[in-house]
Amino acid sequence: MLLKLARILLCSFMIVGHAAAITRQDSLPHLLQRDLDSLQKANDLEQWLYLRMDYAVEKPAARLPYLLSTSTQAWRQPKDEYERQAWLDLLTYQGYYQMLAGQIIGSIQSYEAAYKYYFDQPLPHNDIVEFVLKPLGNNYTRLGDYARAEFILRKSLEISEAEKDAQKMAASCCNLAVAALTQEKYDTAKTYGRRGLQYVQRNSGVDGLLHSLMADVYEKTNQLDSAQFYVQRAIQVLKQVPVTKGVDVYYWQTSALEAAGNIALKKKEFQAAAKAYGAALQLLQQHYGATRKREQARLYVKLGNLYVLQQQGVKATALYNRAIEIFIPTAAQQNYLPREQQLYGEYTLADALQGKAKALQLQQQHETALQYLLLTFIVERKLQREFFNRQTKLIHQQASKQLAETAMDEAFALWQATKQTKYANMLLQISEWSKAQALQEEINQAIAYSRANRKDSLLIKQQQLQQAITYHEREIANASGNAAQHQKSRDELNYSLSLLKEQVKAKYPAMYSNEQTFNVDELCKALPANVQAVSYFAGTQHMYALLLNQKGVQHITRIDSASAKLQQMRTFVETYFHNGPSAMMNAPKQYYTQAHEMYRWLLAGLPLQTGKTILLVPDGNIGYLPFDALITSPQFKENPQAWPYFIKQHISTQAYSLQTFVQQQHQPSKAVKNVLGFFISQPKGMPAIPAVKKESEAMQQFVQGDFYNDERATRQLFTERMAGADVLHISTHASLLGDPPVLALHMADDPFYLFELYQHNFHPQLVVLSACKTGDGVLAEGEGIISLSREFAASGARGIIAGLWNVNDAAAAQLTGDMYKYLSTGKPAFAALHQAKLDWLTKETANPSLQLPYYWAMLTYVGHHQPVELIAVRPLVWTRWVAGIVAIGLLLWVWMRKCIFRKK
Repeated sequence: MLLKLARILLCSFMIVGHAAAITRQDSLPHLLQRDLDSLQKANDLEQWLYLRMDYAVEKPAARLPYLLSTSTQAWRQPKDEYERQAWLDLLTYQGYYQMLAGQIIGSIQSYEAAYKYYFDQPLPHNDIVEFVLKPLGNNYTRLGDYARAEFILRKSLEISEAEKDAQKMAASCCNLAVAALTQEKYDTAKTYGRRGLQYVQRNSGVDGLLHSLMADVYEKTNQLDSAQFYVQRAIQVLKQVPVTKGVDVYYWQTSALEAAGNIALKKKEFQAAAKAYGAALQLLQQHYGATRKREQARLYVKLGNLYVLQQQGVKATALYNRAIEIFIPTAAQQNYLPREQQLYGEYTLADALQGKAKALQLQQQHETALQYLLLTFIVERKLQREFFNRQTKLIHQQASKQLAETAMDEAFALWQATKQTKYANMLLQISEWSKAQALQEEINQAIAYSRANRKDSLLIKQQQLQQAITYHEREIANASGNAAQHQKSRDELNYSLSLLKEQVKAKYPAMYSNEQTFNVDELCKALPANVQAVSYFAGTQHMYALLLNQKGVQHITRIDSASAKLQQMRTFVETYFHNGPSAMMNAPKQYYTQAHEMYRWLLAGLPLQTGKTILLVPDGNIGYLPFDALITSPQFKENPQAWPYFIKQHISTQAYSLQTFVQQQHQPSKAVKNVLGFFISQPKGMPAIPAVKKESEAMQQFVQGDFYNDERATRQLFTERMAGADVLHISTHASLLGDPPVLALHMADDPFYLFELYQHNFHPQLVVLSACKTGDGVLAEGEGIISLSREFAASGARGIIAGLWNVNDAAAAQLTGDMYKYLSTGKPAFAALHQAKLDWLTKETANPSLQLPYYWAMLTYVGHHQPVELIAVRPLVWTRWVAGIVAIGLLLWVWMRKCIFRKK
């Protein structure tokens, strides 16, 4: 270490010499290059790296590109411990100074490289917590990448606890509390904050930060007296912390002042809030100048928000402009609208753009306000592409739903006033942005992965990591005795996979290319000619229904009182379907009336054409509704056989979004038409399903394939064979298992968990899930219903038939059997299912109760509209004819042979 210190001092003296020379003549680059060349000639990589670092950090904002180019300019990789230490320092410098410049994604990438470099071959005597883990975890929090933030910060806490360093433990608790706070997990944030206060050295910088953090938590939970107490203590402590090199005292003080401003704003003390925000901004500008720009932008946004609340749009606009200019310098031009190419993933930029939209609305500049709302969407979508964890993506997608509603309302008002097509297209674009974005990316990855070189070592490593993660997740879901260790191992592997993803993304960009905008006209043209699509948007104030075809958006309706109506839909489904048929049987008129009301809200005002296929794209609670079972006329009739169901007037199908629908039309399919059926009438530890045998027999009556019943339908066999299926039929129980609960299919011996799908190259034309509530699931606002069927779609299935509620066994057996009958004649899956339902309504007339939609409307189809190619079972009569012809042919052949023999 002494030798290393001596080398650093020598390098510092060289820099001092350069600094002195620059006062005499403007020749520093020449002198610097001379010494760098000399070090390279001497093959002294360590000092060459430190010389470049020292030069760059003298003026970090101006010389950041020079610092970042150091890695690529190096003539070789490090060899000994000293060179490796210098390389690690370079990576942390790059991460730190990009963070100061507000380049969060670049900073993350550098810190990730430092993390991997260190943990691949640890270097002794490094404070990895302070210089890598803490800033990396905080960057993930700034980005909103909560899963990775928590992993890194927990790792920091574990290392600090192992070192018994109370101050680091306190700092780690503080950072974990911030991560919890940003996710609105306020109790968790308080727990970490209080724990940190137990460890912390009193009157230290971390002590001040913890008090500032607690002030933020109490402000968010509207406990303003407690918040005021903590923020005053934070300001008092941080004013006493000595200013020393490497300690960001002034930055910490701005955090406390910002917290004070938030509390004053919550109290509607606007003048006090402006004073606190202004003081924080002044500290940043005075002590950081060209750095900490992101933090300065955030304060401009806070001040802008303050003026919006006071209805002062012009002043607010000026402040938002200052924030936007920090990220997009050309935006300083008057009336400049940023271009999509200039935007990038940054939350403060998104806040500034959205804030400016609000300020423009106050000034009645509605068209420009809408343009800024659309730009905000693009920034948020760019951000979501950086997230590795699906749950994190869903959280952010949900958070953007309110933005979507604001934009929908603005676009609708402009369309209503002008009837211009561009506003109708904007409505469709916003509606699409608020649906199935994570699913769209997952389908895109599944398609790209199927086309990639499977022998690529990078993809092999990715698959190995996924398999290892799957193993640990199975152990966790099965509640094995060592669940905590499995969770830790899984988290480590997940983080390694997230780092590997960056390499895969660079090599196979198609796997992660998800366009931020799309051409509405091209999307509409991609619809089949015989399709009318209805795309819904479900907000809190309004619902929207957009009717479109190949020519574009044709009709728009807005439904008021959205929250109340959406809740009625959920209650309707729970009452009449999820809780069994009794409510429908006991009160058929009430069902009839409510089903007609749903129809009136969602469909009655749309000019639907007879003979067209209606493609329904639900949103929110609308996704739980069985559209086929809605009632089209208000006139009640006693006999359910005479009820005017929607299915009797129109053939309908569904999609998660229009974009995923188009994706599923063009996914690859297998050349070999392999049909697999798994039928488990008595899954292990589950109730019996008597009608499964009948369902198996009904399917085999029309389709040739490989069918596995009961004890033969094992998890291992399913895992081995599913990837080769072109049609996959599964008839068993489905349920949530484990903690946290995980979707699973119950095979004959063990459950198959849905996370196991992702390690397979899986592109069946059709998956039929004849199990309980396979199309039902948990609603993730802004994304859709997370169900068993959705998981199969995400894994590559082109079409899925699934149940919206607990399927009646006998009904399911008959419906699926009839569906396969029509499928084998060349009908597309949605048309085959539609005809099977109509057959039920025609045949089951002896018992009027069986006409009720509980028995026949549970199955829905989502996916492509092409015919499913099957090898149909030949009818027995045809088989006998063929056998007869063959027998006659044989007899003729024998007779001719005899004749020839006699002549001879």
